[in-house]
Amino acid sequence: MSLSTLLESDFLIISHDPDNQWIYADWQDELGLEQVKRGTEAILACLHQTSCNKLLNDNTNVQAATWYFSDWVASEAMPRYAEAGLQYIAWVLSPSLDCRMYADQAVGMTKTPLIAVFDELIGAHQWLRSCEQWFPAQRYLSTPAA
Repeated sequence: MSLSTLLESDFLIISHDPDNQWIYADWQDELGLEQVKRGTEAILACLHQTSCNKLLNDNTNVQAATWYFSDWVASEAMPRYAEAGLQYIAWVLSPSLDCRMYADQAVGMTKTPLIAVFDELIGAHQWLRSCEQWFPAQRYLSTPAA
């Protein structure tokens, strides 16, 4: 995986993987709703810049998160990602049980883009590389959000 860094902050590093044509978002440390909102805006800008339709959302380095970010991610961030052309998200969960629960809640409330959840990066990589073959995007993009 050859990465080109697009943005680096104290809580998020966003890179572009041109070989696989996806955005890699490496979230860090403790996340509050304000960081999640700022990170969402940064990811949206990177999606527009690269025209990628896949996101590798890595929470491996997240130690804690605000419990109420789940609703905002599902109701605000995900529809905007879909509007920006994002079709697939491989979400690598944090080792923190609370963070895992919040991520699972957000994923459970999301209709589009299509999200798969993983415990490690290797599975996320494999899924993103083959997801278009197994899960044609048009089936999911036309699904209205609940």
